[in-house]
Formats: sequence, structure tokens, C-alpha cells
Amino acid sequence: MTYECFDVTIENHIAHLQFKRPAQHNSMNKAFWSEFPKALRAIDQSGEARVLVISSVGKHFCSGMDLAVFQNPDPKMFGGEPAVVASLCGD
Repeated sequence: MTYECFDVTIENHIAHLQFKRPAQHNSMNKAFWSEFPKALRAIDQSGEARVLVISSVGKHFCSGMDLAVFQNPDPKMFGGEPAVVASLCGD
């Protein structure tokens, strides 16, 4: 599977998830929040990995939340985290 925010490989039972948005300092955009759980699920369901290494390309590992996420918040994006959903919805 291909992702906008990550490259994922599995070799010798080692899964490597690498952030690949160096121009944006690997910030967590909307696609990140959709793709990250899918990537982890795919690694888990493959049954091939015993270890997961998370790294990034570029100068910064991750600069945090991309501020564009807050311009048009999607409460479903953070389902399962009531405090986060409430803060995005203004509750």
C-alpha cells in the first residue's frame, strides 16, 4: 500500500515506518491521522514484523500538528478521544 505521509517496509521481521514530508517538517496533517492507523494495522495484520522502527527523512523528526488541521476540524478524525473531539468541536 502507498501512503502520502509514510513509506513502510518490512525486512527480516523489522517493520520500518518512515515519515516522508521533510519540506513540511513531517508535520501531522489530515492524511497523517487517516494513514497512520491504517499503516499500523497493515503491519500488524501482515504478521511479518516483530519490531517496528519509526523514523523520518529530513532535518526534523516531526514538528507536531499541521495547523491546517484546525482550519476545518473533522471530529471523526479523532474518534475515541473525547477530550480531543470536544476541543475541536467547541464543546
